[in-house]
Amino acid sequence: MKVIDIYNSLKDSGKKGFSIEILPPVKGTSLDDIEKSLLPIIPLNPQFINITFHAPVRKFINENNVTTLVESHPRTATAAVAGALKRRTGIEVVPHLTSAAYTKLQLEDFVIDFSYEDLDNIFVIRSDKDPLDSRFRVNPFGHANAAGLVEQIKNLSKGIYHDKFVKEPRPIDFCIGVAAYPEKHQEANTLDEDIEYLKQKVDKGASYIVTQMFFDNSKFYSFIDRCNKFGIDVPVIPALKPLSLASHLTSLPSTFSIEMPDELRHSVEAAADDKEAVKKIGMEWCLRQSEDLLKQGFPLIHYFTMGRMNDLSKNLTQIF
Repeated sequence: MKVIDIYNSLKDSGKKGFSIEILPPVKGTSLDDIEKSLLPIIPLNPQFINITFHAPVRKFINENNVTTLVESHPRTATAAVAGALKRRTGIEVVPHLTSAAYTKLQLEDFVIDFSYEDLDNIFVIRSDKDPLDSRFRVNPFGHANAAGLVEQIKNLSKGIYHDKFVKEPRPIDFCIGVAAYPEKHQEANTLDEDIEYLKQKVDKGASYIVTQMFFDNSKFYSFIDRCNKFGIDVPVIPALKPLSLASHLTSLPSTFSIEMPDELRHSVEAAADDKEAVKKIGMEWCLRQSEDLLKQGFPLIHYFTMGRMNDLSKNLTQIF
């Protein structure tokens, strides 16, 4: 089922729901491990599960006093994991696809893999800078940004393939989701500039938007108002993360260019030596955000779980 249909069904019926984001398992583990981690939250009926997509990782290794740069894929194939997880749980699974590291032909093959796994949705992102590079780099035969990949996937729904040697091109139709940043992407000069680019992704064929995490709902509501002024008329799904460590007060803002509300910061700082207290404060803050968003008419909330299903599931029972 397409995410846009899931969202509209919730909206039209007045019901509320949530979705989650997880990582594919690392090599050496199995699908059983990831399914076991989901057991606490499956009874709450998540509307869909996002599963991230990981480009190759480059690392330096030293053997016999010789340093070599090697490339590896520490996490298993997203398409196979997504398809198997959907079959096992019956829950819609949405694979991510990153545009920067791959050629257009490789990206097309990934999309075809998703179609063979009977998936209906793709979440498109550009990906982050390689830690070993001083600046962001893209594959010269790929897309410089996510908008190009959105257009490529949308073309497939019209039977337009990048591979011109396809003899009988059949349409492959996906519901496409894209990311947004209520507090501005760190590379954008202004929030309006960032929203202009978001509008490009929607115009290219995105059907819905999921935001980066935020801890101040007023920033999200202001972002929605500005999106409306730019003519963005697809659903925007707010995404939240329960703060669980005192170190998140600094690590999350520096990594994602977001602000922490003073009230949350002061509460966490006062309890910084008590890990359980910090975790409780973070979860209660997330639940307050969730309740407010639902009251304001947003029927679906996305959660970045970071593998902490037990804590999240115990608390989401209060509102879902």
